[in-house]
Amino acid sequence: MAHSIFPPHPTTRHFLPDFKSLIIQGEYPPSAPIHLCLSHISSGSPSHKPLLVSSSQMYLQSQLEEFNDAWLDEHACLGSTAENLHQIDIFYPPTHRHLRLLLGKLSTYSIPSVDADPETDHNTRLARAPTLLVLHELSRYFLSPQLSDDADVHELQLPTISTYMQLIIDAIAMLQFFSKSGKTPTPPRLVIFDKGLHDLTLPILRPVNLADIRKLPESHKIQATDALLRYIGWVGTVEKTYEDKNEEIASSQDDEIEIDLATQDPQKDGLGPKKTYFRMTLSKSRYANGRSSVDQEELVSEWYSYRDPYEPPFATRRRTATVLL
Repeated sequence: MAHSIFPPHPTTRHFLPDFKSLIIQGEYPPSAPIHLCLSHISSGSPSHKPLLVSSSQMYLQSQLEEFNDAWLDEHACLGSTAENLHQIDIFYPPTHRHLRLLLGKLSTYSIPSVDADPETDHNTRLARAPTLLVLHELSRYFLSPQLSDDADVHELQLPTISTYMQLIIDAIAMLQFFSKSGKTPTPPRLVIFDKGLHDLTLPILRPVNLADIRKLPESHKIQATDALLRYIGWVGTVEKTYEDKNEEIASSQDDEIEIDLATQDPQKDGLGPKKTYFRMTLSKSRYANGRSSVDQEELVSEWYSYRDPYEPPFATRRRTATVLL
């Protein structure tokens, strides 16, 4: 089954490895979770169902709007792409406690949840059992103020690593619950997208304030990624490798500049858009086979993105195009 975090392309070789669980951390494209869900639908049987759970609707929406994926902008309202986008269920539990509650309440019309409640189940009932669960930016539950606009980020209390890991265990248990019900034709998959995961270090013994985590001895804290390696099969780390020196053309410039660009060779005249290059290194967890392994399989994907300089004159935000290398 071909899964990808990029727009579909007839000759692309940038498919993800066959995985049951996967982390993608770092500077991944904001539209990557959407493309992964779309590829899951289009590459499998009609029963495939993606479920996206994000820590913040405002954050996800603002990231997608700012990035303004060129492929999605062109295809989102067309035929099968529009239908497939409609098939993606999205939930936004505001805190990690709400997320645990949601994972325990999810059900389908034929499979009641473990904690069935007829009064509220209609809010968490899915049309079909999920075969792909995408968890988006869980670190924001711990590194961003929750439910309070005036909260001081330095006063945030970090829970222990067991609190974070319980979210992952609950997610895996939810997928296994639906899988064992016989309603999912293929093994379910779990993917975690998190830009801040590499910055998330949590205490082991007891909660501490965010400002005090650096003061803890190394033996009393652990990086979230290290704890996840025992549960997750693959880890993908995206890093920005290079940004060229071409000046971007501001989207507020006059129409004459748009016309000039159309008559000039961007490469020859140095007026091309500024390109930002990225690399994703995918490593198989050393615990993926149930035991520690020194030799790790590794896959590398590279691409660059740029703002489309030929956007229509009245566009409020130029589109971002992605080119695979």
